[in-house]
Amino acid sequence: MAMETTSDVTQQRRVPFWIRTLLNPLVRGILRSPLHAIMSRRLLLITFTGRKTGKQFTTPISYLRDGDVLLIGVGGSWWKNLRNGGKVQVRVRGRSYTGVTEVVTDKAGIYQAYQAILAHNPTQARFMAVRMDPSGHPIDGDLLRAIQRRAAIVRIQLPG
Repeated sequence: MAMETTSDVTQQRRVPFWIRTLLNPLVRGILRSPLHAIMSRRLLLITFTGRKTGKQFTTPISYLRDGDVLLIGVGGSWWKNLRNGGKVQVRVRGRSYTGVTEVVTDKAGIYQAYQAILAHNPTQARFMAVRMDPSGHPIDGDLLRAIQRRAAIVRIQLPG
C-alpha cells in the first residue's frame, strides 16, 4: 500500500491551471446567460471579497440547496474569505441573491454535510479525491482525508 505524500495531498487540493484560466471564465459566462439552465442545477456563482486584498472574486462552485440554505463544500483555504455572518452574492438558477455565510469547520458537521452533498452531486467527489462505494456513499477514509486537507462547509442563508 502506497503512502500518501505531502505533494499528493497538494495536487489533490490544487485546482488545475486550465480550469482556473479557461474553464471557469466559460462557466461564469454560461451561468450569467439565458443558457444557465444547462449548468445551474449543480453549479452557482459566488462573489465574495478577499479578506486581505479587498478585491472581489467570482467563482463557479457546486452546491446543494435545502430550502433557503445553500451548502457549499470547499477545500484549500479560500473559504476563509467567507467569514461567519459575512455577506456574499450568489447567482443560483439564473437569479441573484445576497446571502449570509456560516462556515462549518467541525469534523462531524463537515462529514454530515458532505454525505448529503456527494449523494446529490457525486461528480464533486472527483475534485475532492473521494471515492464512492457501490451504493453511492463516500468512502469514509477518503472523506476524512479530504476534511484533514482543510475542507470546510459554507452554509449560505438566503433571504426567506
